[in-house]
Amino acid sequence: MAEEEKIATAEVGILTLINKKLREILDLQKQQIPEGIAINVFDATVTALTLIDLIKDRPYRPLFHIEVYNGGPDDNLYVKVNDSEEMTIKPYRTIPFDYKKAAIKKIQLRVESGESSATEIIGSY
Repeated sequence: MAEEEKIATAEVGILTLINKKLREILDLQKQQIPEGIAINVFDATVTALTLIDLIKDRPYRPLFHIEVYNGGPDDNLYVKVNDSEEMTIKPYRTIPFDYKKAAIKKIQLRVESGESSATEIIGSY
């Protein structure tokens, strides 16, 4: 193989690597920029442990942001996002969960035994 052919082959290889890296950067950028589409994730009364899997169920994708509202009437709602610590939401309060990338994949809701909470979750991707 002539020296010029070796250089041309090396140039093609380098350009292929650059193209691959640029695609990876674009994919990462798409994951970190929200589309700004708001959705109603959940709107029901929680009476027992409730698991919401955003990948297996609607919207079939992770979310950037959610707001969890506890509509009471007089019971605390306990929320766990992904594997985070459990947060307590008092009646008629809202707690936002805001991530810098689409990382919210599952939400766990619960109330104390025998209690209930009218819960609404709004999210965006």
